[in-house]
Amino acid sequence: DCTLCDAQTAIEPHTDGASCDVCGYGEEPPILMGDINADGKLNNRDLGLLQQYLSGFDVTINAAASDLTADGRINNRDLGQLQRLLSGYND
Repeated sequence: DCTLCDAQTAIEPHTDGASCDVCGYGEEPPILMGDINADGKLNNRDLGLLQQYLSGFDVTINAAASDLTADGRINNRDLGQLQRLLSGYND
């Protein structure tokens, strides 16, 4: 039994290096693109943090979630894409 999700699994339940094929324990969580502060939500706090980062402030960002244009760079294009996401505009 999985000690977290109570499912029957074929592997040892949630031990070092193991993962649960039912509840997903031990797997990397999916990246929420645009979640700049890595709090699991997409909101104006992410927008403000990305603006600070691009302005040169010494802030910590979730780099994997910050490259919204998937061009390998974090720049104003990503900021624009985040603004579009937050406003509900999808192209």
